[in-house]
Amino acid sequence: MALTMHDKKIITKEIAKRYNRVKKKQKGKILDELVALTGYNRSYASLVLRNWNRKLIIYQNDGKPVVLTQAKQHKQKRNKPRIYDDKVAAVLKQVWLICDCICSKRLAPYLAEIVPILIQHKELIIDPITKQKVPQQLTAYSKKTKPVIG
Repeated sequence: MALTMHDKKIITKEIAKRYNRVKKKQKGKILDELVALTGYNRSYASLVLRNWNRKLIIYQNDGKPVVLTQAKQHKQKRNKPRIYDDKVAAVLKQVWLICDCICSKRLAPYLAEIVPILIQHKELIIDPITKQKVPQQLTAYSKKTKPVIG
C-alpha cells in the first residue's frame, strides 16, 4: 500500500525534527530511513530535510514554480557591543582616503605614525578622545570597512 501525500508530509515533519538535531554521521542513516519509507529520491529527500521550516521555490520541467512554505526559524541576534563609534569610523575613513585607499593590513601599522602628522599639518581635525581611540580601533574597524567605505 502506497502512502498518501498527507502521510508523507507527517513522516517528513517528524524525521526533519530529528535530522536537524543530529551529527552528520547520523544524518545519512536518517536520510536512508526517509527514502525507504516515502519512496522519495535521495537527493530530493535531502533537499526536503535541509529546507524544512523554510520557504523554497522549485521549478518543474514545464517552468511552473512550486512554492514549499514552512515556518521560518529566526536566528538570535548577538548582543555584542560596538567597539568603535561613528567619530572613529569617520576619522578612519578620512585617513584611509588620504592614504589612497590602502588595505587595512597596510594601514594598521602606519596609522599610529600618520595620524599625528595629519593633525600637525591640519589635514585631520579630531578631538583628543577620538585621537586616543583611533590606533586601537583599526583591527575591529577593518572588518567593517566595506560597508562604511565602499
